[in-house]
Amino acid sequence: MDEMQEQVKAVLAEEKKPDIIFFDFANWIPNLASEMGCKAVFFSVVSPAIAAITLLISTSKENLLTVSDVMEYLPNYPSSNAPVLCKNEARALAGYANQPNNWMIEFLSKGVIGARQSDALAVRACREMEGAHCDHLSVLYKKPVFCTGPLFPEPTDEPLDDKISNFLKKFGSASVVFCSFGSELFLDFSQFQELVLGLELTGLPFLLAGTKPPKGTTSIQDALPEGFQERVREKAVLYEGWVPQTQILRHTSIGCFVSHGGSASMWESLVSDCQIVFVPTRGDYCMNARLMAAELQLAVEVEMDENGGFSKESLSRGVKAAMDDDSEVGGQLKKNHKRWRDVFLSKGFADNYIGKFIRDLEKLL
Repeated sequence: MDEMQEQVKAVLAEEKKPDIIFFDFANWIPNLASEMGCKAVFFSVVSPAIAAITLLISTSKENLLTVSDVMEYLPNYPSSNAPVLCKNEARALAGYANQPNNWMIEFLSKGVIGARQSDALAVRACREMEGAHCDHLSVLYKKPVFCTGPLFPEPTDEPLDDKISNFLKKFGSASVVFCSFGSELFLDFSQFQELVLGLELTGLPFLLAGTKPPKGTTSIQDALPEGFQERVREKAVLYEGWVPQTQILRHTSIGCFVSHGGSASMWESLVSDCQIVFVPTRGDYCMNARLMAAELQLAVEVEMDENGGFSKESLSRGVKAAMDDDSEVGGQLKKNHKRWRDVFLSKGFADNYIGKFIRDLEKLL
């Protein structure tokens, strides 16, 4: 990517000079923008809390990070006073940042360099949810932070794959558990088995789709426990490969969404009608889960052990708690989720954010 500077400059020069260039990890864009008389805006699609912690872990080369460093770096969520990270999560994040010759830290550092040299930061966030962390990010980088709002994808009417569609038709409204761990995350073999066994343990029909096969295997089928397929044949579908997640979440048969807690999945689940369960296995996912479960109280976060792993029992308990509408917990989750969904889908909410975002950019020029 660093070798593309001249090509990008040539492309920009061929057209009418832009007013603003948005970028993420191409840390040379601010200098190029300045040379051309443009503004450079660093755009983060992850939450402001994640963007802030990235600054900490990517600038820790001289002094090793401690658990206290990580825990004290971010403010708690305002209303619930919930910590953004627990001690074991902070310990794992510090250990990761302190690894010598960690290529991911070097990569993240490029983004931080670019963000520091930019004219402003833009984040996919809403101040109603994360206003305190937007302000914190602005203080850390000493520059304005503009919120784009939720940026929900436009719904599509394209039909689902026959295998998925035919399976969902067999079950009633809000009765199926949909589980997807995204396109980036690879669980290890034992955690993958805990995942599928935990879904089985719920006793509910489930669709496991779009999840990568575990490390060391070439397919989901290769990693399944002995006898698993025979036991769940009538009430489960395991679909390998990409799936239209937003469409599946809109299907009337889906009653619960079990996710790793990635930012895209978090936003898509917010405007769904189903209950939400997070199984966060690393720092950035934990932050999203903490926001949704502890602060907004509209999701369940599956209990993890001190090493950041989950069991089939903890996964099953989390799903059952979310799916039990008659219980105090399940009912409150559903009520809170509906309240926030109504806010996000209210007339003019998303458009107002985009309108203000454009006005903020105009002030930058």
